[in-house]
Amino acid sequence: MAYANEGNLENYLTVDIDNSLSAQVEEWSDAVDLYINKYTGKNFNKTTAEVRYFDGNGLKEIHIDDFVTLSSVEVLESTSDDVTHSLTEGKAEDYITYPYNDAVKFKLVLTPTSTVQAWPTGSRRLKITGEWGTTNVPVDIILAATMLLAGVIEKGMKGGSVLSESLGDYTVTYKLVDDISSVMGVKEILDTYKIWEM
Repeated sequence: MAYANEGNLENYLTVDIDNSLSAQVEEWSDAVDLYINKYTGKNFNKTTAEVRYFDGNGLKEIHIDDFVTLSSVEVLESTSDDVTHSLTEGKAEDYITYPYNDAVKFKLVLTPTSTVQAWPTGSRRLKITGEWGTTNVPVDIILAATMLLAGVIEKGMKGGSVLSESLGDYTVTYKLVDDISSVMGVKEILDTYKIWEM
């Protein structure tokens, strides 16, 4: 399911979109989703169960990809894939997941009673199995997608070239989604979710 749908769009623009344009609106909505996913480095409408590897940072806490559940957290040898420690979640165990009250989490914090005193430093030191991502699209992402979709229809987009096309009783001019995102202030919303490279 797309982040923004035709109903969101009609409410935002306060117009009724002709049914003959539904397929086109759906295509544009998919393009907006791809833009948001690429910009933030996240997919807000999908979960994947798999093993992922992370670099250690030598600290008590570490940020990893967004996850819903974890089934195993293992510390690996620095020179091989051999497991040195299998960690358990819990306040009286090895680590706690954060943020507490959110369904989607992204941080692991070692407890004082943890088997390891810090996440080991080095490349590919953590092997974590879990369900990654989320199916609960945040309301501000829905708003950002709706604003972008409205911008595509109002100001438009088509690979950078400027063309005009009539939609119902009004005309659409196409521009790059990125330009629309900057002008409408959508990037400020997306920046709160963006995975920044260190």
